[in-house]
Amino acid sequence: MRKTKIQKLQAAALIAAFCMFVIPGGSLQVRAQTTSSSGMTKLSKPLQQVVLGQITDSNSWYEANATQPFVQVLVQTYSSDLAGVRQAIKAAGGTVWTRYYSINGVDAWIPVARLLEIAQRSDVERMTPNYLTQQTESKLEKATGAAATRVLDALTNDYVGPDGSGIGIAVLDSGIMAGNKGFNDANGVSRVKAQTDIVQLNTALRAFKNSQYRDRIPYAGKDFADLYYGAISSAGVSPILRNWQANGDVYGHGTFVAGVAAGRGKGGSDSSDFTGIAPNSNIVSVKVLDDGGVGQVTDVIKGIDWAILHRSEYNIRVINLSLGGSSGESYLTDPLCRSVRKAVSEGITVVVSAGNYGKNEAGQEVYGTITSPGNDPTVITVGSANTFETDGRVDDRVTSFSSRGPTRGFYLNSSGAKVYDNLLKPDIVAPGNKIVSMESDGNELVEKYAALEIADADVAAPVMRMSGTSVSAPVVSGAVALLLEKNPGLTPALVKAILQYSAQQITGANVSQQGAGLLNIRGAIRLAEVLRTDVSTAIANGTIRTGDSMLAPGKSLPYSYDSLNGQTVYWGKYVFAGGNHILGGSSLLSKYQAFYNPKMLWVKKKVLINGVNAPTNTVLISTGVISGDFVADKKALTLGNDIRSRLNSGQGVMLADGVMLADGVMLADGVMLADGVMLADGVMLADGVMLADGVMLADGVMFADGYSTWWQGVLRSEAFLAGE
Repeated sequence: MRKTKIQKLQAAALIAAFCMFVIPGGSLQVRAQTTSSSGMTKLSKPLQQVVLGQITDSNSWYEANATQPFVQVLVQTYSSDLAGVRQAIKAAGGTVWTRYYSINGVDAWIPVARLLEIAQRSDVERMTPNYLTQQTESKLEKATGAAATRVLDALTNDYVGPDGSGIGIAVLDSGIMAGNKGFNDANGVSRVKAQTDIVQLNTALRAFKNSQYRDRIPYAGKDFADLYYGAISSAGVSPILRNWQANGDVYGHGTFVAGVAAGRGKGGSDSSDFTGIAPNSNIVSVKVLDDGGVGQVTDVIKGIDWAILHRSEYNIRVINLSLGGSSGESYLTDPLCRSVRKAVSEGITVVVSAGNYGKNEAGQEVYGTITSPGNDPTVITVGSANTFETDGRVDDRVTSFSSRGPTRGFYLNSSGAKVYDNLLKPDIVAPGNKIVSMESDGNELVEKYAALEIADADVAAPVMRMSGTSVSAPVVSGAVALLLEKNPGLTPALVKAILQYSAQQITGANVSQQGAGLLNIRGAIRLAEVLRTDVSTAIANGTIRTGDSMLAPGKSLPYSYDSLNGQTVYWGKYVFAGGNHILGGSSLLSKYQAFYNPKMLWVKKKVLINGVNAPTNTVLISTGVISGDFVADKKALTLGNDIRSRLNSGQGVMLADGVMLADGVMLADGVMLADGVMLADGVMLADGVMLADGVMLADGVMFADGYSTWWQGVLRSEAFLAGE
């Protein structure tokens, strides 16, 4: 029996009590306890970081580019008599802006060098930054660098900066609860612009066929294809599909995923912010998973078709696929891979979860577990990082459950031997552990696992917590929307290159674990805004050639590091290309590279344009690009920081125009790994549910070398429920 909202809230409260979560006490302190001779204890942590030189980049309350650095602070005093502190601020070269009625204090701009001097005054109780921006940033925005790209307008109480405005994100999942007000815009209007239910449509079509041909199974001699494709004609009119909106999101996965990419919301007793990455983008819901979170490959392909055919109507520039299957097939023949490649060739950036199979039931790390269609070279395949719920990034690590590369799809050659794809994957990692996002009311996930729900959230915008690569994928989808808003002329391959080039290397992580590194949205946006905005048009018109400048007039490449949450984030400055090549050098993005063409498929030594072999004189790479295919030993386990340092120290090979690279980083028929490292040749799809550290509720087993699984055409949402 389905529980009521009150019952679920009571259950969650009991769980919280049982887990003995302790909230620090908030007892009042007398004046003597808050006085400090140094003044440091009176400064909030961000101000302490400024004094210590740990925050050096301008934001809404810190101005680093003035003659001397200033901060905008709220100075609270013990007394309502403010004359002394006001005079002291002026004497220190500061500016007092406002005094208040409800509190004792003023807000002011104060030179950083004089902060401690003001804090040491006996009449000063506490000093904090003007938190207008920080209080509207979610932890997800801060951790990814999205928060550093926009500020809050005090007059409109809305974001200023890239927020995904005008960009459509198609979420192919279990549906979306459009009524969750976290999907509203600033005017209270839902940003869920369309919903279609492929699963229910199939039920209706089956019912129609049964009513017409109930005595003729399996309907021999009849063709029903037009029942579906007639409804999604090239004219962009889909009357049948648009009628299937009633179910919303019974399972709860799609609503959560959409919220990570594009939700807005606060919840809980501490008014925590759960805003997604692109909180003003438009959302299109394409239901391809049933009410249990399971779907067939054919349904997903139909959903991709629908998104392609409606891309102009809703400006669908991004498709999010937080799901995966294990076919064992090469990307060349895998039907889902072919489908996503078509979407990419039409200019849609496809973001896919890598899978949650990075370790087996014995807790051992397993490589070669990327699921389909994440094994396709044209999509952005996203692994999961653990932020440990902190804003800083130096402690971030790749989660143990995140699927590792390389891809292990294969085909049989003329001799009957397996030929593995061995492509570099994942492409990038993003936060995906214990993330909070929008909840579909009364969904099956919360019904089964009440602890997922945030008990005291806004009932009109309920939220829940989950982990998994299906959580990480929409983080990147939101980032893509921001890039395309900033520069609508980017192609899918160029978007991927920008994200990879600006990514941060995770300490101790190799390329098969982290891909090109940890998502850095701020750096990616800074790259996108200096590039030409007509690249897509120029490619379509044939007016751009390999080696031509991609920089906008008067622009140059930005410096290759960012300051995020008080920490310096250095870019990896390398990308994956051609399936298994590592490329670096500033020419990668200052000059046009042929593989940025969405119609081109370059993998190893094979180059196709519009599905046809490219001319032998095709120039793939411009002068100045550096090859990173120097990785010689333990290829799949080479640390990202090793690649970064070796490329930047000149150990790469400078390429000339038209050079066709050799086989690349991976071996032809295997992967060089260290002793004792497990390599999977197949992935058994399980329930994907993790309740506690290392406890997997699974129907299947993760097999290692020598074992493969039979694919039944079933896909599952890639989500863990608790994480690590």
